[in-house]
Amino acid sequence: MEFKKCVETRRSIRKYKPVKISHKDFEDIIELTKLSPSWKNSQIARFTLIEDDGIKNSIAQTCVNESKNNQITISNAPNIIIISYIKGQSGFNNDGSFSTTKGDRWQMFDAGVAASTLCLAANSKGFGTVIMGIFNEDKVSQIIHLPQDQQIAALIPIGLPDVVPKCPPRNPTKSIITYL
Repeated sequence: MEFKKCVETRRSIRKYKPVKISHKDFEDIIELTKLSPSWKNSQIARFTLIEDDGIKNSIAQTCVNESKNNQITISNAPNIIIISYIKGQSGFNNDGSFSTTKGDRWQMFDAGVAASTLCLAANSKGFGTVIMGIFNEDKVSQIIHLPQDQQIAALIPIGLPDVVPKCPPRNPTKSIITYL
């Protein structure tokens, strides 16, 4: 798929066909995602594919209680990708101090870049995704046995879209640009 078309057609998908993603397709998506830029090439993003319906439903039922829409989306998604990152590397000096006034926020920035790349890579292969940030991080970490040196950045349901929404309105280009 041409890059321009990939960006223009990528949407947040919340309804999926009941078809799980293959390991080959997932690995192809991650092959592209791992090319995402990161702080000093730290490559801190990690990806967990939830295939087991019991684990997926446990996350839906106990970890996203604040958002009924997220519960429904996760329950109906064939798979969930959990993006986590290795703590204490991105935005830090070798001695553990922060490299900039942004503190530890570079970690989430790198995870966000990876999440965006992942969603575009998935779209290029015909899969829909939605990035979710409303969840109980501690509970999800326990359910998936996340290593202590990692932190969860986002949950991303993935599957073949059952419904593709129209693009919501965007700000006019000139309203978001400043020239000095």
